[in-house]
Amino acid sequence: YLLNDFGKYEKALVLTEKAVEIEPRFYNSHLLGIFAAAKLLNDQQLAAEKITFAISIDPSWETLLNQYLVD
Repeated sequence: YLLNDFGKYEKALVLTEKAVEIEPRFYNSHLLGIFAAAKLLNDQQLAAEKITFAISIDPSWETLLNQYLVD
């Protein structure tokens, strides 16, 4: 990834966090934030925190979201 792209990914993460704040029951906002943290920013700890939070909103999302964690 180019350094310039990293800044765009961080901005995308901030926007997904705002979307979750506005409507926490919307699955896709959580998914995009988790994907940005795990895959684009390569921050597995942040992704795990976002997954834990999303599951606290709707426990039925657990199986779907845990696939984004890398051991």
